[in-house]
Formats: sequence, structure tokens, C-alpha cells
Amino acid sequence: MVLYRTRIIIIVLVQILVIFIRESACINNRRALRLASMSAIRRTMTDNAKNMRMMTLRRPETALFGMKLSPPRRIKSQSEVDLEIAISMHYEHTETSNNNIDNVGSIDKMTNVLLKPMDALETFQHILNRIVQLLYNSYTSIFADIILISFVLSRNENDNHRVQFKTEYLDIVCSYIPRILDYLYISHIPKNIEYFYLNKFHCTLCYRMLNFVKKNCTATDSGYMICTTRKVQEIYSNILSYLNRDDFPKESNYHEIDKMFIKSAYEHISKIDRTLIIDYAHVEFNIFKDVNKRFHNAIIQTADPKAISEIDDQLLKDIVNNFLRINTEYINELMLNTCDLVLDLSEEDVKDLSTPTVVSKLLLYTFRRLEKQFKDKVDEFQAKYGKNVLTRVNEKRINNDVLHVFKGLCDYTPKILLYLAERRVNIGSLSSLYLSFCGNLMDFIDSRCPRVFSNGNVEKNYTVRCVTESIKDKLMWNLYTITKIISKRDQYTSVLCTNVHNKYIENIHAALIDFRYQEIGLWPMYNWLSGKYFFTEDYDNSSFNQIKENIIYINGIPFTLSEIYYQFLPLNTKLETVFAFHNIILDNLDAIMNTYVYRYAFTIVLYLKHMNNKVDKQRLLILDGSTIWYETGKSKLYKYLRDLPVPYKSPENIGNMVSNIKCISDTITNGYSATQSIQENIPPKILKETREWAEPQLVGKTGTDYLNRLNEILIDNCLNAMEIASIFVNIAVKSDVIKINVFSEQFSFTTDELFCAEHLSKIYSTS
Repeated sequence: MVLYRTRIIIIVLVQILVIFIRESACINNRRALRLASMSAIRRTMTDNAKNMRMMTLRRPETALFGMKLSPPRRIKSQSEVDLEIAISMHYEHTETSNNNIDNVGSIDKMTNVLLKPMDALETFQHILNRIVQLLYNSYTSIFADIILISFVLSRNENDNHRVQFKTEYLDIVCSYIPRILDYLYISHIPKNIEYFYLNKFHCTLCYRMLNFVKKNCTATDSGYMICTTRKVQEIYSNILSYLNRDDFPKESNYHEIDKMFIKSAYEHISKIDRTLIIDYAHVEFNIFKDVNKRFHNAIIQTADPKAISEIDDQLLKDIVNNFLRINTEYINELMLNTCDLVLDLSEEDVKDLSTPTVVSKLLLYTFRRLEKQFKDKVDEFQAKYGKNVLTRVNEKRINNDVLHVFKGLCDYTPKILLYLAERRVNIGSLSSLYLSFCGNLMDFIDSRCPRVFSNGNVEKNYTVRCVTESIKDKLMWNLYTITKIISKRDQYTSVLCTNVHNKYIENIHAALIDFRYQEIGLWPMYNWLSGKYFFTEDYDNSSFNQIKENIIYINGIPFTLSEIYYQFLPLNTKLETVFAFHNIILDNLDAIMNTYVYRYAFTIVLYLKHMNNKVDKQRLLILDGSTIWYETGKSKLYKYLRDLPVPYKSPENIGNMVSNIKCISDTITNGYSATQSIQENIPPKILKETREWAEPQLVGKTGTDYLNRLNEILIDNCLNAMEIASIFVNIAVKSDVIKINVFSEQFSFTTDELFCAEHLSKIYSTS
């Protein structure tokens, strides 16, 4: 036995020695590479000082920005082991209990998973599903008694109720689950149907319901909500409509144990080194793999060649000369300040440092270096304010102490990306990193870290711990999926180096200050591509608001676009993924605009039927020209859809239908059925919906009253279409994609009512 143990010890020591020798060799190689790189730069500077050209070595495969993928087998950390023990104990105590076996069975039936999954994280996910679904009982218990009392006492619908809305169970589950879901997302756990059910239930039971109550009731300092009887009834109906399912678990006896488990699991997860988890997982999931393939057709539109030829030649020469000077000075500064100087420049790049390709490579290096500085700043923030895990900070402090690191990068990068795209440079990784760093981090924090009730409003105060952990997870995962590199700390994140990096981005932007095509928008903006203002603001137009609630499927589970924006998009900032989401938003907008065209066409059908196709030639010519609202409004609006970021085409039947309307006088004159040719271009489902929209508004109307009402419907339809277009353009302006002074020269929305009245008034008439 002693001999056996001695042999084991010797083997372990030998393995440690081998690892030590390998690591020493790696360190020496890196030092040698760095010295060789710096030496090469100095020699080249001396030889080519006149031409201001420099040279660096190509970055070796073992990236100094981080570490490469390691084999999936590894030893688990103590925190991971502790988490698995907590999961196992909770499972044995609750899920396999005879008292709770029906609940487990109902979940299994719904999600089609084994009663006790083999993997610890799958078991964890299974437990979380039951816990989250039990929130349903919390909601119904809160409102059921109030509904009953209101019914018995016949309370006035405007009477107020004081509702203790946030129960401890609801508060704990909804507070901790978002961060746990992020942990599961970046882990090796399969993204199966149960995982997405868990996300769906959290979105519905926590995020959606809490926001619904906040919009309909008033918060008090004591944590109560003041709601009218009518609003309580609306909330209760909303709960039932979302959640009245047979497969929800019945009331549980394990609320206290569940609360303790959620807190304990969160504590263990907070201590787990994410670099180990991500390195082990190395599994990406395309959240839009099930959507129409055309949404993935991300072709970056560039300006017309004629527009490029019209740009002043001297401006282009100045840009090239400035790039040469700025790039040379940047590499000089990196060397003088002993910053990390392993650049990915080829020999071809070195021959001409003024090219857009060199700029893109240096920017990619710069972004990676700033990401490391940002992580250091997050750690400083946590050390400064996070000594107490309950310490809360507001949005202003987060912006001033943490997010300002990326301010220059976020302000200056879009225009640089636009220029590089116009010069046919591949900007995929660069744009993806920009979207990760500059994706609205406060929106992300707001969806991951619950706020507190104070002063009658929901103040934006968050725990320091949740803020810092959320930010680090988001950036680390996105950096990994974009570059396949796991970010590691090094000694090159000094303040001096950070200033050099930021100054470089600012200088490149300054060199492009006069560069802009008037006919193409500044599309590489996160707020625009992500559709931020579609989802974070409410509008008076119900059709536009409906975009948030429209459904797409992820692994067969229905999610609203709003849920995807908050839940999944922050952890999926690859350019192609964001493009796909952007295209889905625009497709929904297109469908709304087309609805107004279909409705307009159907009013013509109703008019012709009412007149038995006996309409004089003059009136038919007026109908021929009545599509001006569509051509003026939608065609100019769609200029920005076609430019940003893919070629965009409306359905062919829309164009055919408009053409039929413009030729309606010839159609009727030649004896063809105009109503039939129009209706053939309206899809059957939409035709049914359009008929159900129009005909009830005309019930009981005859003769002149019928035509007057038809004209009113037509004007209202035009105004609604113009309103949608107006909201869309305002979003583009707010996202800094277009400037209002440029757009207003082409299309003004201030005279919508006059526009519609002028072109559509009294179109339907007997004379």
C-alpha cells in the first residue's frame, strides 16, 4: 500500500514538473516574441522614417489577448461542487417527495424530460422550472380575494385598493433567476425545450407581469401598490389569460426551502470562475435558427458608385494621409508606453499603413485591449462599493464610474464602421465587438438586477454585486463567441495605455469628420440595429406597439420580440445575429404598412361594388391617382429600409395591387373585373381580417351616408399609415441613423392630416 501511494505521488510530481517546464517555455517564447516584435519595429522605423512606415510581426496562434480552447475535461472548482451538492440535496428533499410527485410529473409531461436528469445542471434547471411556475399561485392568491370582495360589495370600478403585490417568494425568485439563467446559458447545458420553457416562464411571470402592474398601479414607499378596481380586474384577467394552464403545479409546501435554495444556488454561482465554465462549454446556440432563412441574408448596403465618385478627391487623399500619420503615431505610443504590442499585421499591411484594412486590424486590437481595461474598472467599482453585498448604486454612479470607459469607443466607432464598410473591408468581428461593448448596458442591467420601490416610484437602484457580475458575464461570453478567446488579465492595462487606445479611436474618427454620404444612413448604430426604441418606449399607435408582442419561435417555444430583446439579444451580439433580429423587426413593420395598403384597396372594392362598377371616367382617373399617399409615404420611408442593412423588397402582390389601382380606369373600361384583380392580390387570411375590419363600420349605411363613411374610413387609414411612418422615422432620428434636417427636406410628417385630406378627400362619390 505504501509503495502504491509513493508511486502515485511520484507520478503526480512528474506531471507537475512537466506542466511547469511547458509554462516556462511558453513564457520565454512570449517574451522572445515581444522583444523580437519591438526590435523589428525599431529597425523598420530607422530604415523607413522618411516614409513613416512601420512593421510588426503577425500575431501567433497562441493569442496574448487570452487563451485558446482547452480540452473539455477538467477538474471542477469547489464552488461548482458546492452547487451540485445543493442541487442534489434539494432534489432529494422536494422533487422525489411523495407529496410533490404529482407536481414533478406534470412538469415532465409538459417538457418531455426524464424525471431525474443525469446532469447536475439539467437537474438544477428542472427544479427551477417548478419554482418559477409556482409564482402563478402567488399571483392568483394576491388578487383572487380582492376580486371576490369587489364582486360581493359591488365596488365602484374607480375605487382604490391597496395591494401587497410583491410577496417575499415572488421577490426572491424574480430577483435571482435572471442571473442564474445567464449562468445556464453560458454553461454546457443543452439548450433544449425545458431550458427555453424556463426562460419563457420567467419572462411572463416576472418581467411581463411586474411591468404590467407597474404601468397600471401606483407604487408607495411602503411597497404597496394602489390600484383601482378596474385595474385589478384587468391585471387578474391578464394573469389568467397568460397562465391558466392545466400543467402548472399545484400549491407547494416548499416555499421556504425553495427560497433558501435559490439564495444558496446564487451564492455558489457568484463564486464560480466564468472562464472555466465558458472554456468548458464551447457551445454556441443560434437563437434564430428556426426563423425564415431570408432574415439571415445580411448584405451590408453601400452607397451608389456615383455617390462615391462625387466625393472630393482631396478629401479622400487627406483621409489616406491622416491614416498613415495616425497609425504610425499609435504604434509609436504603444511602444513608448510599454503597452501590449502583438499586432495582427501582415507584411502586405506593413508596406502601407494608410489602408482601411490596417485601420480595421488596429481597431480590433484596440477593442480587445479596452475590454481588459473595462474589466479592471468593473473590479475597482466592486471593490469600492461592493463590500456589503446589499449595497445599492444608481444609474448615474454606474455610468460615471464604469460605463464611461466605452463612451469614446461607442460615440466614434459607427462612423468608422460605415467608412470601412464602404471601402469593402470585412467588419464582422469589429462590428460584433462594438455591438457587445455599446449595446445598452443599462437596459441589460435593468433586466437582470431588480429595482427597489421608493418615493412612490421605482427608482433605478441596483445591488453592486448584480451590476458587476452581469456586465462581466455579458462581455466575456460575447467576446468568446466573437473571437474564440477567453479574456484574461495581463500587465498591459495601465491608465497610460488606455488613454493611448481611446485617443487612437478618437483620431481615426476625426480623420473622417467630413466623410458622409447623404443618401445612406449611419446604420452601424446599436440602438438602431437592436431596435431599442421599438421595445423600450410606448407609442399611442396600437399597431406599432403590437410589434413588441409579435411572436417568433425558439426551439419551438413562442417568445415575443420584446422578450427576445431583453432576454437573449444581450448575449448574442454577433453582427449576423443582430442583423437577423433587425430584419425580423423590419419585416413586422412592413407587414403593418402593407395592412394599410390592403385596407385601402379593399375600400375601393367596397366602393365599386356599391356603385355596381358604374363609375364615370373622371372619377376613375381620380382613383388612378389616389395611390400618391402610398408612393409618397411608403416609398420614401422604405428608402431607409432598403439602405439599412439589407436589400429590402415589399411582397410582390403589393406592387401588383398598386399597379392595378393605378390602371383601374383601363381595367373597368375594357370590361375586366377590377374588384377581382384587386382581391386576388390580397392573401386570403388578410382579406378575411380586412373584411372584418371594414364591414362593421358600414353597417346601416346606405346611399350618400355609405359613401361619406367610406371616405372617413379611407382618411383614417391614411392617417394611421402616416403615423406609423412618422414613428419609424423618429426612431431612426433618435437612433442617430439619420438627421432630421436632411430627412425633412424630402418628407415632412407635420402635415399628415392635410396630406391625406388633400389627396383622398371625397374620392368616393356618385358624381
